[in-house]
Amino acid sequence: MVDIEIRDYLLQTEEYYKEDSKKNAIVIHHTAGGSNPIWTIDGWERDQTQSGGALKVATAFVIGRASSSGGTAEYDGKIYRAFDERYFAHHLGTKLANNWGLNKNSVAIEVCNYGGLRKTRDGKFINYVNREVRPEHVIDLGFEWRGFRFYENYTDVQLEALGLLIRWIAEKFDISVSKSNKI
Repeated sequence: MVDIEIRDYLLQTEEYYKEDSKKNAIVIHHTAGGSNPIWTIDGWERDQTQSGGALKVATAFVIGRASSSGGTAEYDGKIYRAFDERYFAHHLGTKLANNWGLNKNSVAIEVCNYGGLRKTRDGKFINYVNREVRPEHVIDLGFEWRGFRFYENYTDVQLEALGLLIRWIAEKFDISVSKSNKI
């Protein structure tokens, strides 16, 4: 088994489906948020349905990053578990008829990252919460994708942690990672 350090920061059990299921896929998301994985998990703990119930939207794992606004690197590459990866929560949000099964049969990972950035006239990169991202944390795709040319990059430490986590999950659930499929 891959040697990996995973820190538990667990959601309340009503925040996910405590139903053991066969896993056949690994899905990677980015948080569209800051560097701290604990804030992401805390956000899932606070979200609610319109009637006040648990929304059950989350991923099993969140990988932190170094702050892109000049702050700390405390969470860079740190892996946090929000719930036991045998269970599931909604993370895909598709309109497909098999959305429930896709969520249930996959292990989801969030990578802390703001995603798309806009470039101001004076050359600054701004995320969707109007905070500046330092240029060394920006990647220029050279073309637009999903409406953005500039994105917050992933750190080398995050990518290394992601690779280890993917291998660990793949071994644990006997998931082939030799090819990928888009959902």
